[in-house]
Amino acid sequence: EDGQPHEAAWPYDPHDTSDPLQRTPRPDPGELFHRQGETASANVDVIIELLAAGKPVVTCFWPTSAFYTGAGVIDVPDPDPEPPDRVVGHAVLAVASAEADGRRYLLVRNSWGTAWGVGGMAWVSDRYLAPRLSTVVKLNGQSQLVAEAA
Repeated sequence: EDGQPHEAAWPYDPHDTSDPLQRTPRPDPGELFHRQGETASANVDVIIELLAAGKPVVTCFWPTSAFYTGAGVIDVPDPDPEPPDRVVGHAVLAVASAEADGRRYLLVRNSWGTAWGVGGMAWVSDRYLAPRLSTVVKLNGQSQLVAEAA
């Protein structure tokens, strides 16, 4: 709700081994950007419909080791060997969808830098994402610069 700083103000550090639940933003992250949004059903079909309508979608979920590998395509076998761990959540921006080999995929942009996935993006299968979804937020309007952090 407060906004998002430029990545350069609070960069992802892949070598940071501290507890992610204890990390806090810098006291002065600089300019913050904000965009109005509204929650939608946490459902892959809804995400695909919103993307088809030209709406970017913040997709919140519980990642597992398959996501942390940072491969360009993230999928799991059936049955899924690793159930969702509902302790540490994460969010990515879904920007496109596609179908291949009878599966649906979402192209997501992660905030972990360009070394993750392919240039910071990856295709995530619906089979991986569906059981891990927690919240879906449809972004409305344009990004706006909000007051600098206090």
